[in-house]
Amino acid sequence: MTMLELSKIKKIKLTTEIAKAVKDFIKKNQLKKGAKLPSERVLTEQLGVGRSSLREALKTLEALDLIEIIPGKGIFIAMDDANIDSLDITNSKKITLLELLQIRELLECYSAKMAAVNATDKQLKKIESKLKFLEDLYPLRIESRKEDMIFHQAIHEASGNPLLPVLFKTIYKLWISYDFGKENAFLETIPFHRPIFESICKHDAKKSVKAVRKMLKITKKTILAQKKKRIKLSHKEIHD
Repeated sequence: MTMLELSKIKKIKLTTEIAKAVKDFIKKNQLKKGAKLPSERVLTEQLGVGRSSLREALKTLEALDLIEIIPGKGIFIAMDDANIDSLDITNSKKITLLELLQIRELLECYSAKMAAVNATDKQLKKIESKLKFLEDLYPLRIESRKEDMIFHQAIHEASGNPLLPVLFKTIYKLWISYDFGKENAFLETIPFHRPIFESICKHDAKKSVKAVRKMLKITKKTILAQKKKRIKLSHKEIHD
């Protein structure tokens, strides 16, 4: 008699379990689009999980467009009932940061290239104002991801292609859904923003692309360093 093989049990991350629990809470309470969820403090208490795990799960849900997190106001349902039913959190495969970075490079290089050709004086002033804000924060060792997003968004708008800002918003939403380990993970990339702006100002498409790649090379280096650190920590936990 041939013995049938057992199916392997899939490991489910804690953050995935939390995300699924929040989704189930929304469904059971029949919460509609625009409704407000309990605060982070209440959710951590009711779910019996840590604040960092909850935040990672909430970022995943925001990336899937189920919720919207508005700083200072709260967490709100951002999806219609019909779409919530079809949302499969457990089986959703999360894109890795390096995969997302590849898409960012393609998008941002093209935008910088086209902005160097099409940017108006008004658009250049807008890019520069956002850049100056980032540079003012840099000596204080403060990284503002919101202002960084606005800087890059201004370049996409200056490209002349209306689809690029829309694509960038989607990609950046996914980007910030990741736990970078520390708030100022990409602080060292700030000095590399000015060469991008200056190349666009000079209408030098080749140099603008080169400047974007140089900035994203630093970003990749940071991601790999953090990945290496996480592997070391996981190995330490195994041996302790």
